[in-house]
Amino acid sequence: PPPLIKQLKPGGRMVIPVGSRFMTQQLLTVDKRADNKVVSRQVMPVVFVPVTGRH
Repeated sequence: PPPLIKQLKPGGRMVIPVGSRFMTQQLLTVDKRADNKVVSRQVMPVVFVPVTGRH
């Protein structure tokens, strides 16, 4: 998302699950190079499971 990419510093990397909440998602890396070019790469399919409860 543009607001997250805007916060990413040159040389920085985000690793985020992208996709529907209850379906298989794609784990992406998003890198902002020193020249401010943004490059994303699909790493693998994942299923994000939210942590619930106190522990």
